Amino acid sequence: MDYFDLHVHPSLKPGLTEDPERFDPWSDFPFYGGGLVSGLLLKSFRPIISSQANLGMLKDTSVVSVVALIALEKAFAGNFAIQKILARPDVSPLSRRLLNDIVKDRVSYHRLLLNDLAVLVEAPRQDEMKFIRKAGELEKGKVNLLLSVEGAHSFQSLPDNATPDKIAASVLENFRRLKNDDRFRLHHLTLAHLSRQPACVHCFGVKIQLLGVVNLTRDKNFQPDPARAGLSGLGRDIIRLCHESTESPPVLVDIKHMSWVARREFYNMRVDEGLRLPIIASHIGVTGTSFAASSVSRIDRGNRPECDLVYWNRRRALRGCFFNPWTINLFDEDIIEVLQSGGLLGVSFDQRILGYQKKFYGEYMSPAEVDQLDIETSTTLYAGAGDFDAPLENEDRNEMPFLLARNPSMATFFADDGVAFHNDPADITGNDQLFDIDGMPGQQPAPDIIELTRPYDPDSTGGTHFDHLANNILHIIRVGRAAGYDGSGAKPDVTSHICAGSDLDGIIDSINFSREGSGAIDDNNWMRADKMKELALALEKSIIGCIAEDPALQDLGLDAGSLVKKFTGENGLRFIREHFA
Repeated sequence: MDYFDLHVHPSLKPGLTEDPERFDPWSDFPFYGGGLVSGLLLKSFRPIISSQANLGMLKDTSVVSVVALIALEKAFAGNFAIQKILARPDVSPLSRRLLNDIVKDRVSYHRLLLNDLAVLVEAPRQDEMKFIRKAGELEKGKVNLLLSVEGAHSFQSLPDNATPDKIAASVLENFRRLKNDDRFRLHHLTLAHLSRQPACVHCFGVKIQLLGVVNLTRDKNFQPDPARAGLSGLGRDIIRLCHESTESPPVLVDIKHMSWVARREFYNMRVDEGLRLPIIASHIGVTGTSFAASSVSRIDRGNRPECDLVYWNRRRALRGCFFNPWTINLFDEDIIEVLQSGGLLGVSFDQRILGYQKKFYGEYMSPAEVDQLDIETSTTLYAGAGDFDAPLENEDRNEMPFLLARNPSMATFFADDGVAFHNDPADITGNDQLFDIDGMPGQQPAPDIIELTRPYDPDSTGGTHFDHLANNILHIIRVGRAAGYDGSGAKPDVTSHICAGSDLDGIIDSINFSREGSGAIDDNNWMRADKMKELALALEKSIIGCIAEDPALQDLGLDAGSLVKKFTGENGLRFIREHFA
């Protein structure tokens, strides 16, 4: 059986080492024992950091994968846990030197993106893998790879202190260059990722707590830009370039990580400008409700101090589960927009996105976006920073000493990059961020808290991880069928537009299997890219259990086995045949 994954990262970590030839993307990335303290902390993170897929896993499952290329953001590169724990030489081969160069703008995001691509282009065993430009090139027995880019920041080749118009020009020019390169073809572009960038406001999506108390992701850049809302002028120009098809094939737009306001503006832009490409939602969960019916229990104004902290009320699901209510997940209105476009919904394997959390913390949101939470029609939003047609700056360009640039076919990419790399050992000082302790929901609220609807629901979650995955899939089907997406007339069948979007990147907390003969969750057995057959069996069991609890789902006449086959492979392959010709 062939499997399809709409969003996976087999190349992320090797490009962050000083020896990418040794740590190639075919094998598990190594993590050593470390010292006593590092070893104990590493053990608690191991299910997360060991979840990253590699090409060997993908080949074992005959998978067709959309590989997400990305430039590691400064907020991650300067993160305490990554700098002080994971990048220790006795813990892993991650390069602290490179991490510091990212933080200090000595290496551009675009160069990091091209390095991520080079890790794949220059990987060994090229005869066992194939970059696909159209569906007819798919080949049995090989690792078939389609390419996507996660975050428009990945095309930025100028430092952050450059003028906004020059940054925007660099992003558009570098995106155009890769889009037009006939050696590769981009399937989709995820406009934002998990930190501030110029294309659009992102959804807050990172809060990693150590021992339930210490926040490891305190960098304010993980929070949305407080001065903005929705799409920028650059974001709109990127979307238009995605749809341009005269010089090169179009690139589909992925709504994952876009803020709720940015998503609404994108939908309106599609109508206003007649944009007709299918919408991608590459690695999502669902809120379990429409935006119109969603509710929050309270809002902490100016919490951090730039952003507001919004506590959404969770929606219960079947088999004791909950949905994750943060706006990084899709509302029912988003689901309908994707279905109307004929697009594809890839469901994440991150247990946190799917709703399995003992505690739900508040979501940081831009005050400008919070002001629009009760507004159904768009207002005038951030219009960007002017016309983005300025020429790129000319700067000295030095080759990076340990990132890949050996393949002559990649040399033109690296030579055109706009930020020099400087190798000064005196600058390798690490990152001195300190731990901070976040206030937990339920503590005495500040005087400016706005109390809404009902108190925060502190109930812990129930159900297995696969029950949560099943609930997210079934909610999409429920919403689609209620809107008439049953395959009759001009509307497609919603069950044909859902697939796996695993996001197996070594950062997510991958879903765990249940222990044999028990409903208990097995902390030592988590989903990896080479366990798709096991996932199919566990997911079918959970879908059957969910349907048995809900007469409305029973009335839809769903077949669990057929749904799983569509989800794990058939739908994605059909979509590629139809839209990647």
